[in-house]
Amino acid sequence: MTINAEQSEGQGAATAMAQAAENIRGGTRARPKVLDGCTVKMRTGCGSLNVTINRLGERCYELFARAGKFGGCVASQCEAIGRLISLAWRKRATAKEVADQLKGISCQLQNEEDSEQARSCADAVARAIKMAEALRELGSADQGHVKGQTAKQEEGEDGHERKRCH
Repeated sequence: MTINAEQSEGQGAATAMAQAAENIRGGTRARPKVLDGCTVKMRTGCGSLNVTINRLGERCYELFARAGKFGGCVASQCEAIGRLISLAWRKRATAKEVADQLKGISCQLQNEEDSEQARSCADAVARAIKMAEALRELGSADQGHVKGQTAKQEEGEDGHERKRCH
């Protein structure tokens, strides 16, 4: 079988595209079975939002955002946010870069009078990322304590500890 110039040029392009795809993946490896992480419970206009941030070594690796009792659109948007953040972190985006992009996004369900409540689910995710990073930087034995957070806030309504990172 002979290969003409057009065929070899096409194969070269295919090889180059495959190489580019491998470079874009950045050597993404399989997810380990166990990762260190924390879960932060946030209040939004949609209700409670649990944001779980897992780390691989020193870097953020994945994020899961679960809306309390809501399903449908709220749940799907939170899942989409989590998937895209996880992808960004695997492509070497920093936690600060991600949080800065989501910070301040608002929705119609926000309560302007409640400064503790996030302006939207995206804003809650940004706040949770910043809180988790601040806790990690503290590096103290009592990582559950955040300045201004009361003991009652550290314990959730069901008695389980919240906002603890490890």
